[in-house]
Amino acid sequence: MNIRQRIASAYRGHLPDRIPWTIYRGLLPQTPAAEALQKKGLGLFLSAAPYSAATPNVKYEDREATEEGFKVRYRTYRTPAGSMTHKWRVEPGYGSNWTAEYPVKGPKDYEVLEFIIRDTTYQPNFENFLKVQRGMGDAGIVLAPVERPPFQKLWIQWAGLERVVVDLHENPEPVERVLKAMFEKQLEMFKIVADSPAEFVWCPDNITGEVTGPPIFKRYMVPHYDALDKVLHPKGKRLVSHMDGMMRCLVECVRQTKLDVIEAFTPPPDGNLRLDEALAAWPDKTISINFPSSVHLAKSEDIRAATTELLDHAGDGRRFVVGVTENIPADMWERSLGVITDTLAEHGRCPLP
Repeated sequence: MNIRQRIASAYRGHLPDRIPWTIYRGLLPQTPAAEALQKKGLGLFLSAAPYSAATPNVKYEDREATEEGFKVRYRTYRTPAGSMTHKWRVEPGYGSNWTAEYPVKGPKDYEVLEFIIRDTTYQPNFENFLKVQRGMGDAGIVLAPVERPPFQKLWIQWAGLERVVVDLHENPEPVERVLKAMFEKQLEMFKIVADSPAEFVWCPDNITGEVTGPPIFKRYMVPHYDALDKVLHPKGKRLVSHMDGMMRCLVECVRQTKLDVIEAFTPPPDGNLRLDEALAAWPDKTISINFPSSVHLAKSEDIRAATTELLDHAGDGRRFVVGVTENIPADMWERSLGVITDTLAEHGRCPLP
């Protein structure tokens, strides 16, 4: 099998010839050392939307500034319902954006947000997906992204967790209107993705039981996953959900979903549910892990030991992918990825003993 076939086999619930080993494309520097790791079996993970989105009645005003020694970015959304502004601080190492001020700062901002959501239109753009897939070739796998579940999208992208939970308690009506609008619009997107050439659909959900515990999961996540199931599974798509947090309290909730792959699953020492427990609890789902980020900082022998321990917990290797979905410090990635790559090359042939 080549790298792409290996990952696809595991994502379909089959037993590949070797344990697939992947990293998000944007996390791997383009260096000779990285190319050498790819030649040894490190695959790439990339997403490409088979649709385009537009908000014809929303104006966007972007600007950058330096404040307290940090680069910051602002985006102001101007709509007939009003305006609101998002502020990000730019992380100096990787250039990623971290929210400093959410756009939704009070009850009136939900009206602006609802307008933006309902103003959004989606159009098929299958060629975009096919172009990225052709560029990837056999080096890895390309997935079609959809949006997070409305509850996750609202607190992660628009309002922040404290704002959402307080408003749901004290003034739930505008919050629920926004969540309803998101859900209805996402159905339009799902139908386009269902007709696209993509097989694997990626849901960047960022689920953790510490925030999205069982009551929230059942109320807000389950309808989202049910809608994905009804629209996408009949068209042969497989659903990949990014659940990278503390998952022990959600074992039964996840078991009852029709998701096919739990991606970015983080085992101990960073997570609180072991790989063997997850594989046993979710026998119809592939577990695509995020190699625990804290271990990248350890000694080489400890990284090797952590990798072999994962293999010991992986049964015969079916329904299992090792991956990296979080940043690694710039002075650590080459050594850590090298140790994991060599360990999997030595011990990762399937079926595992």
